[in-house]
Amino acid sequence: MLDVGALYQGSPKANLSASGTLANPQLAADVASAQRTAESDAAKYRWWPMVQRGLGYRF
Repeated sequence: MLDVGALYQGSPKANLSASGTLANPQLAADVASAQRTAESDAAKYRWWPMVQRGLGYRF
């Protein structure tokens, strides 16, 4: 058997955090920027191609 199709994963969400962001505003800005970049990069992967193979035997 052979099954070909696409799998929809939805919109990806990233959640990044770092300790000490209250004391360092630049770190907080860098973490927020990295989170936006990660979500933007992952947005192109909402659909994944899928191929399944199987073998059946009946006796």
